[in-house]
Amino acid sequence: MALSTVISNARPRHRSARVSVEAFQGALALDWANGQVVTPGGSSAQSTAFDANNDRIVFVATSAATAWVTVAVNPTASTGAAGNMPILTTQPAQPIYVPAGMLIAAIAASGNISMIPALIASDP
Repeated sequence: MALSTVISNARPRHRSARVSVEAFQGALALDWANGQVVTPGGSSAQSTAFDANNDRIVFVATSAATAWVTVAVNPTASTGAAGNMPILTTQPAQPIYVPAGMLIAAIAASGNISMIPALIASDP
């Protein structure tokens, strides 16, 4: 029996963020219904997984003066530590790449951290 050398044209479902075909003038369609808010209160707080099967772009904003965020399977955010990104209340929502099944952790002295994922494209 011969082995097939045909390579599928199917889009890989790992290590590539799925962005929406519903994009309007270069903007991503946001999945408002599946947004999350965490309130760290001075210690690291985790989101829940945004998608177990597909990588996502998640827009993160804060009401705190400064929040620090990180992404991992079981993340713990730390103020000013390597692998953590600061987000300021004066910035617009920041797009963050979140691999499938991973979580976002955030830390801030006060305030909330809002996380809104972008919709994924449906396969044609």
